[in-house]
Amino acid sequence: MATNPNDLASFDEKIHKSNLEKIKAILAEYKNSDILLCYGVILKKRKYLQKCLDDILSLCNRRNIKCLDAITKDGYPPHPSRKSKTIKIIDFKIKNDNK
Repeated sequence: MATNPNDLASFDEKIHKSNLEKIKAILAEYKNSDILLCYGVILKKRKYLQKCLDDILSLCNRRNIKCLDAITKDGYPPHPSRKSKTIKIIDFKIKNDNK
């Protein structure tokens, strides 16, 4: 487990599949929940992270996608560590240019 983006290991298909199974189980348990995205610009740190996000989002069809109230200058949903204590949750649309 890495808490610093610079410590992210290389892509591991086995871990990715395990994560997807856990996410599927959570989504099955909370059938009507919205999805809150909070990854910030970290997505650009490692090329494999976009594939991971795409696979996760493919499980979330027909869910409302939300983010914190100040999208980054690159169009990414901000990470909570970069936000003030007075944050709001807003609707978020993923665009091709922020993939």
